[in-house]
Amino acid sequence: MGKYDRFLKPVEEGRKQCTLCDHKFNKQQDSATNLYIHHFSKKHPSEYAHINGKREKSDDVLDQPLVKKMAQATIIESFQNFLPDGVKTEEGHRAITQFLCVTNQSLNMVNCQGFINMIKVISPKLVLKSRTHFTRYEVPKLYEEYERRLMMELRQVENIAISFDGWSDSSNKHECLGVLVHFVKDSKLNFRLIGVIDISHQSHTGIFLFEKIKHNLEHFGIEEKVKVIVRDGARNVVKAADQFRIPHYDCVAHKLHLATKIAIESFPGLLESLEKIRKICSKLNKSSTARREWNELHDLLEIPVLFLKKYTEDRGMSSSAIIPLCKVIIDDLESSKKFKTANKAMSEKLKTELEKYENNDFLVFGSILDPRFKVHRATRTGSGHPFSGRVTDVFGRPVHGGKLTEQ
Repeated sequence: MGKYDRFLKPVEEGRKQCTLCDHKFNKQQDSATNLYIHHFSKKHPSEYAHINGKREKSDDVLDQPLVKKMAQATIIESFQNFLPDGVKTEEGHRAITQFLCVTNQSLNMVNCQGFINMIKVISPKLVLKSRTHFTRYEVPKLYEEYERRLMMELRQVENIAISFDGWSDSSNKHECLGVLVHFVKDSKLNFRLIGVIDISHQSHTGIFLFEKIKHNLEHFGIEEKVKVIVRDGARNVVKAADQFRIPHYDCVAHKLHLATKIAIESFPGLLESLEKIRKICSKLNKSSTARREWNELHDLLEIPVLFLKKYTEDRGMSSSAIIPLCKVIIDDLESSKKFKTANKAMSEKLKTELEKYENNDFLVFGSILDPRFKVHRATRTGSGHPFSGRVTDVFGRPVHGGKLTEQ
């Protein structure tokens, strides 16, 4: 039986007919294989490829233009790529600069013998430049490249929120102001660091901070796109945010910290106990002998090793995620029968601070537009979602199931 017979059937006068298209083949004296090959390859290429164990070429492949293969680089061209101004040399130095910046390594690493040996093994032809070269040329060039890319990205964004905070080292010799932008891109929340501003040379007044932030926003051309500011509760920071004349509010995590601090102060003896614990931790960190004694005592008493469980891997949580949790915390504090004084102080502080968010029209309208608002337990006015009652005040209609009801 031939391999084409499963697509053929006998008809009159000893002829055969194709079962796919009903074409009749003339009777042949000898083998008709060549006749079948011609017919199936032209009329039924898919079946022909399957019969012969070949893969049929798709139309996409057939329509693609022929691409001429690049000729292999000559020996001279290969060596030229690794000259001081060659392509491979520039790519290698750029990759090294990215590694140093992303991993927060010292630029002096390029002078480290171990690093030099690694580069020689990975790319023997690459001539590694000195730390001075990376400081003067590579880092500024990479910074300018990423700055241009960030500017292009921010041009496509219509609405931006900013947040800023200060940082200082333990000696207070270095003080910086970090400015971040938050925006939605491809239906996802993104943030970018647009400035680390040196503020060591002048007092941190509200006007001074405002001018520094405003100059940073103008540099990226986004001063008109900023719609809201998230900040901490310091007076100078509040004054700086006031100068922008746009909505601004405190970081929710900062409010949790304040509520906890008030609860600790109202708990008799707790503040003194925490101070003693801090001193113990400080001594354990400074003395290796004390640390060994602590570990021996820890093993002797079989004290379990406990760690705080992370609620989220993301450092920056949105208000829509934290505020409902605050409501749950308040309910737990008010229903608990232990430590009533501390619990009452903490719950009252949280209520006072959360009222500021519930009275913020910017957050109210943001919650209405947030799809997650519709799945919260906002079935009765004043309960469930923290903004449900405020939505009623704004629109004059109650909220049921996250939707405004008709009057």
